[in-house]
Amino acid sequence: MRSKAMFLWAFSPLLVANTSAADTVGTVQFEQMPRCDFFAIETNSGFTLVHRLDAGLDVEHGDKITGHLTSVGPDGLQINGGAKMYAWIDDYMVNSNRAEAYVQDRCK
Repeated sequence: MRSKAMFLWAFSPLLVANTSAADTVGTVQFEQMPRCDFFAIETNSGFTLVHRLDAGLDVEHGDKITGHLTSVGPDGLQINGGAKMYAWIDDYMVNSNRAEAYVQDRCK
């Protein structure tokens, strides 16, 4: 976790840039907020597994998320076209079973 936080701090100016054509839009499908910082977003190419680093914002089932959802690493995710949340993309293009297990295993 420390390495993720250090990396995020070093590159945080890059995460506040406007969304670009490379961004993907997905829908939150699996979450257990506010008590858990892990959630899964459904995209056209499968599920993206996300670790929220910014504890100030929560997502709910059905929220639309925009960001670089098809690459691993830090990202500034836009929630419903508004606020940005800092997060770490753990994996992408995974199936529904793996996405649900990712959230359940980490949110016990």
